[in-house]
Order: sequence, then C-alpha cells, then structure tokens
Amino acid sequence: MKCERCGRNLRRLPRITYLQKEVFSKVGYYPWECPLCRKLRLIRQRSLADRRSEPTAPSTVDLPV
Repeated sequence: MKCERCGRNLRRLPRITYLQKEVFSKVGYYPWECPLCRKLRLIRQRSLADRRSEPTAPSTVDLPV
C-alpha cells in the first residue's frame, strides 16, 4: 500500500484510542500511517499477507490530522 500524497509505503500502527480499540476493531479497520507525511488512515486490511489473499482493493477511511 502506498501513500496518495508522497508515494511511500504505509506502516501499520497499534490501536491506541477508544474508537480504534472498541469501534473500528468491530468492523475490521486498522490504523495505518505514512512515515514521511504522517497522514493517518484506517484501512480494512491488517497486514501485507491479508492484501495478497484479497483480490479487491481495500476499503479506506481518512482520519483528520
């Protein structure tokens, strides 16, 4: 997965906030971040292994910075 702003690979972040732990975990969204521009996103994939097995593009939700 690449960042739409700068094109770098995104990295998976641990869930920290209440929403991330309780709400987004129930619907399958995981926090991801671009290490360069620090844009946060919620993506419906847990890891690269999930992406390889899934034929369609992941669902994403942009988080306000």
